[in-house]
Amino acid sequence: LSFDGVKIDNVEVEKLHTFFELHDYSINQAVDIGKLEQGVYVDVSVRKYRINHKPFTYKIDFTSDKDAHAYVRVYLAPKYNYLGREFELDERRKYVVEIDQFPYHMKAGKNVIERNSHDSSVVTREEESYRKQYYRINDV
Repeated sequence: LSFDGVKIDNVEVEKLHTFFELHDYSINQAVDIGKLEQGVYVDVSVRKYRINHKPFTYKIDFTSDKDAHAYVRVYLAPKYNYLGREFELDERRKYVVEIDQFPYHMKAGKNVIERNSHDSSVVTREEESYRKQYYRINDV
């Protein structure tokens, strides 16, 4: 987790607000329909809770001693345990989650990366159901 000649000067992350929400997941592909043509009449979904978050931004200020191409990977980890005690680094690494990754061209000197959580290449977008794909492709 380093890059020779690069020094992280500061990292700012907006407060992360998470919440559970009900979401409908299409399970049409799990239903045996017999004939493919009958698939248009099948619409089965399951409703369950999922975790989500409000949009947030993070900002990384760093200094590089040269122009270079890099691949930036951003991780999120808790600082404190459930008792409010700060995690030791070795213990904290068990709870690390990658939240973003992207190519970046850094220039020699000061650099600033500011990204919104919606720009993440790691967090999945709302997936389109098979039914919606079918109608979109076949113009039904």
